[in-house]
Amino acid sequence: MLGVIQFQILDLFSLGHMNLEPALALAGTILIQSAFFVSLALLVIALIDIPIQIYQFNENMKMTLQEVKDEMKDIEGNPEVKKKIKQKQQEIASEKMIENVKDADVVITNPEHFAVALNYDPNSDNAPVVLAKGVDHIALRIREEAKDHSIEIFSAPPLARALYFTTNINEAIPPDLYYAVAQVIAYVFNLNSISQDGLSPKKPNPDIPSNMKFDSDGKKIDL
Repeated sequence: MLGVIQFQILDLFSLGHMNLEPALALAGTILIQSAFFVSLALLVIALIDIPIQIYQFNENMKMTLQEVKDEMKDIEGNPEVKKKIKQKQQEIASEKMIENVKDADVVITNPEHFAVALNYDPNSDNAPVVLAKGVDHIALRIREEAKDHSIEIFSAPPLARALYFTTNINEAIPPDLYYAVAQVIAYVFNLNSISQDGLSPKKPNPDIPSNMKFDSDGKKIDL
């Protein structure tokens, strides 16, 4: 290629001694050849440079992906981040639980510190199911949701604590509490019915088995 360039330089010097028509023809030839060899040189450079650029890009991507992975590990291992994630998950679960209160038949309370929402289908053989439960501000939200949907709120502190400490959300109540809960549900189902003497159903005082009695901290009460 160097020899061709030297040859073209000599041709350029000879243009001044040529007639116009041959000079134009030679100039055109030199221009075309120059463009060709410049393009060829650029192609060679590109063929060398492109693989290098691809390699560097891939290496940078590897580093970026690794940095992201490392950062995610740092974030996931951070106690503060874990705490915030857990709190957010609990908030989402609480919101969903509160929404279920509208399907409850009764909310049994402490009356302020504990609240447990129960649903019972009298046409099935299944035991009452816990739809929601909570303490303090969650209990308050359960009570408010119950009021918004005209659901009976029944104050029975020992039963509310027993239900709270022995049940899970969306699961049936334990057999030891069947009788006590049945008393409450029977009362609620009969609230709208008036007896022949014009009296409303008598409010029961649910009987709690001794092994199901808890204090507000969840410790069993020794009798």
